[in-house]
Amino acid sequence: MAVKPESDLIVAISSAAGTAAIGVVRLSGLGAGECLARLTRRDLPAARRMVVRTVVDPATSEPLDRAMVWWGQAPGTFTGEEMAEIHAHGNPVILDALVKTCVELGARPAEPGEFTRRALLNGRMDLATSEAVLAAIEATSLAGVRAAARVMRGDLGDRLQQQRADLLAVAAILEANLDYPDDVESSSDLARQVGDAAGAFAALAGTVREAGLLIDGVDVAIVGPANSGKSTLFNRILGDERAIVHADPGTTRDVVTGERTLGGLRVRFHDTAGFRTGGEAVEDEGMRRARRLQSEAAVVLHVLDATNPGFEVPFPGAVVVKNKVDLLESRPTDGGWYVCALDGRGVDALLEHLRVRLAADSDPGLVLWTARQGAAAAAAAEHLTAAGEQLALEEYGPAALEVGLALRCVDELLGLDPTESVLDELFSRFCVGK
Repeated sequence: MAVKPESDLIVAISSAAGTAAIGVVRLSGLGAGECLARLTRRDLPAARRMVVRTVVDPATSEPLDRAMVWWGQAPGTFTGEEMAEIHAHGNPVILDALVKTCVELGARPAEPGEFTRRALLNGRMDLATSEAVLAAIEATSLAGVRAAARVMRGDLGDRLQQQRADLLAVAAILEANLDYPDDVESSSDLARQVGDAAGAFAALAGTVREAGLLIDGVDVAIVGPANSGKSTLFNRILGDERAIVHADPGTTRDVVTGERTLGGLRVRFHDTAGFRTGGEAVEDEGMRRARRLQSEAAVVLHVLDATNPGFEVPFPGAVVVKNKVDLLESRPTDGGWYVCALDGRGVDALLEHLRVRLAADSDPGLVLWTARQGAAAAAAAEHLTAAGEQLALEEYGPAALEVGLALRCVDELLGLDPTESVLDELFSRFCVGK
């Protein structure tokens, strides 16, 4: 896409809200360098070189701050436009005054995500990279940050461009087979190529859920009979007395939630009401919420009293945790994770099992971050599967049509000629200044 140097000048605070050591005010658009020169009353430094300057209010000549500043020329900047930044002391009063002064000098306040949107429209990044920028901001795990960084580096775009080129080659062969039927390329070879591509796009579509876990974290529900030690285990895991513990059954009546990190992934643990009969109406509501959580959580820890072997686990796939091992004469050899939530015995091993099961520190590879991306990849896989089926019948025309539709899906993944509605939805989720 062509750079648009006529873009109007925008300004925003690009650092996090609140007081900090450093705060950043960012400018982009025609006149960014001139605005910086008027703020500092100095000639501009060499492009892309950060220098120390006193920033003043041109209207009053009063100093606003002593700051680090830089500017850059189009197209070699983040947005592809002329840009400038002021790295001032992170006092919100100073930063607000800098923005106000820039507006008085002709800039306008930037809209959410407008800097990144300009980078996209000016060809500095593709749509998938723009979505990865948002993912990097929202990610709650180190694995998520690394996955987003791979996309921002261009790994996903490079792969998609290569797959697009391969599909274009297949489409060209199919068109040639239609024009020259006496010189037909092996349909089995073509079917293998589109089959491999269909599998690759299907696998890529499946990464959307994994990406969601990297951004949002996961939920672990702690369920089980009353008085099995769920709240004690919950407190032990969090290292804090968050839930009330008492010998009387039915102490926990609502869901109590706490967070901790496992292998770089944010995990929300939920202590729930114990299952029993004969409780009050409010307990029944608590048990209903517990059952809902155990159906929605990524992992369920079903806590049992190890001294009472009569309880059965009602939820398939749950991690069976047998508590109160300190009251047993000897440790049984049957399945389950034996712990003593009271003194912590066995809890570290249980958490290590959870970490491995959640694959929190695994290399996520390339992932798709949005439902839009997942839908496009899944549609590409479907069209390529259909193309393979047509090739098996040596129906080259319908196969070529399906490959063409798959290429449209790849173009959508790459964000070639994205619609305004897609851009509006994406960048509305960005913070101002990004």
